[in-house]
Amino acid sequence: MRMAKKQMNGRATLVVSSEVLLGILATRGGVKSTRMEVIIVRTTVILVLIVIATVILVVVIILRGGVVIPVGVIEIIVTGGVDIRIEVKTI
Repeated sequence: MRMAKKQMNGRATLVVSSEVLLGILATRGGVKSTRMEVIIVRTTVILVLIVIATVILVVVIILRGGVVIPVGVIEIIVTGGVDIRIEVKTI
């Protein structure tokens, strides 16, 4: 799981990349899960990641003394892994 934070022209982008998500949850405690369970767990993990990423972003920006305006850009791109990109504008 990699996390990359970038500060570009007053806009903070936090990209949470996780390729392991696809395989790591397929087996749980050595027992094969059903496809439905895997999908449910994966969705939950993605949602949790989004929340964590948002909180980290907001905290970092507030600590820097910025004001947070959500741009409302949340892209979930599934390409071999799961990329969650959250953008907020800073003043």
